[in-house]
Amino acid sequence: MTPLMAIIAYLLAINLITLMLFWWDRRRAFLQKRRFSERTLLIYVAAGGALGALRAMHLYHVKFHKHSFKRKIWIILVLQIIIVAAYIYLRSHPTFWTDLPETLRL
Repeated sequence: MTPLMAIIAYLLAINLITLMLFWWDRRRAFLQKRRFSERTLLIYVAAGGALGALRAMHLYHVKFHKHSFKRKIWIILVLQIIIVAAYIYLRSHPTFWTDLPETLRL
């Protein structure tokens, strides 16, 4: 399995897990049981489950009207997209660091 395929498999799995966690949170709210903390939900989002969280918010209306929570998810998603794009770019340009002028190298 290539590293890119491993990343894709991981992201699919963590997004599915996050979607199920949000559903479970909604179910617990319906049953009037103790719900998951925002921190717990955001840990799964930060682990790569931002798309699953956004989908779950729309499907199950979990924290749907809480704008500060949605904003955090969007910020995490944008950062994750930047990281994946940078990884793909750097993997496809292996001489990127050596082609930089000496003054720009870290």
